Amino acid sequence: KVLSFSTDSSVAGNGVWLTGFLPEMEAKRILAFARSQGRGQVGVFHPANGYGEAALRGARAAERAGLTQIIGSGAFQPGFQGVQAASSGFAAEARGADAILLATGGRDLQAAGSFMNLNDFDPARVKYLGLGQWYSGATFQELSLQNGWFPAPDVGRSNQFSDRYARQFGAKPRLVAVLGYDAVRVAGQVFAEARRGGSTDPFPTQILTRPAGFEGGIGAIRFNQAGLSERALAVLEVSDRSFRTIDPAPARFRAGF
Repeated sequence: KVLSFSTDSSVAGNGVWLTGFLPEMEAKRILAFARSQGRGQVGVFHPANGYGEAALRGARAAERAGLTQIIGSGAFQPGFQGVQAASSGFAAEARGADAILLATGGRDLQAAGSFMNLNDFDPARVKYLGLGQWYSGATFQELSLQNGWFPAPDVGRSNQFSDRYARQFGAKPRLVAVLGYDAVRVAGQVFAEARRGGSTDPFPTQILTRPAGFEGGIGAIRFNQAGLSERALAVLEVSDRSFRTIDPAPARFRAGF
């Protein structure tokens, strides 16, 4: 069995479980929250690459679960010109949406926000939604993204982990440090429980995939039979120069995946 740092769901399964932050699960989290706030008619604008396709798969899965309704989707080639070229066609397809999922970050996100606004998706009426890539200073550079929502790990717990790491190693951690910490922590918990139960398998799948999951460095994490992970995420709102938590990350998982 392997606990991988990857976010590529195509490598999951057959004894491989992913610990990375998966766009599929981030899409599920933000679309479910948007629906709870009365935003259930969604357009999905995403890059034409593996990340964007994963985000769209997550949105489609959320739709099948009754968490949202997708009324239009569009893919763009990364880069300003690609965003510009695809924006008007997407806008025509997603007309009537009350939320737009912009599944990208950085300069492409800035361009996407600007062109959505130019195509009459007024952020006063249409809520802009994002994924974890929104957690960047670049998001503040586009005014139309203010008041937008996106999922992210609990800010307080993330800061605590970062502070502990900095005291130990003298620098702020990169994301891979969290993934490595969680992989070792989960493996240790699974092994300990298997040994207490007298299992001959040191890493039983039934323990690894238990619905309650495990306590990670910045929040709860759990795995399903297909090798995918789900993390307990908060929903943040973009303000002028900060991100504000508007829906806290759950302390533990409920039944289901």
